[in-house]
Amino acid sequence: MHDSLPPGPRMPVVLQTIGWWSRPTAFLERCRARYGRRFTVRLLLQSPFVVLSDPEEIRVLFQAAPDVLHPGEGAHILEPIVGPNSVILLDEDPHLEQRKLMLPAFHGERMQRLSGLMTELAEREVDSWTLDQPVSLHPQLQRLRSR
Repeated sequence: MHDSLPPGPRMPVVLQTIGWWSRPTAFLERCRARYGRRFTVRLLLQSPFVVLSDPEEIRVLFQAAPDVLHPGEGAHILEPIVGPNSVILLDEDPHLEQRKLMLPAFHGERMQRLSGLMTELAEREVDSWTLDQPVSLHPQLQRLRSR
């Protein structure tokens, strides 16, 4: 199977891992510039994975039948973060069962009830920023998201 993967960096896996973790955007941009819109990355303790940046290929990927691709198998890198029963890591029937459990929380009246809380948290966050001072948005928005 590895012979059919697209080309990617030939640098040692440890160096690819350092690039991925220390400066992921720069690492991926360099790979895309050198190898094109589809390339393979190899990281420590992970199976190789293919990075796509062509919008049409991404669309086709998302429209593929889930029983063909088994996206949960490829997402096992996220297990320490999301847990073994995350809907992201499951495929087919277990995925659908977990998804059905989650869906009611994201529909209609429940989301409407949360909108006031989300607005309040966002306003409180923005009010805490110092005027006339640059704000590093990424950490601020990550903190807001986690609340």
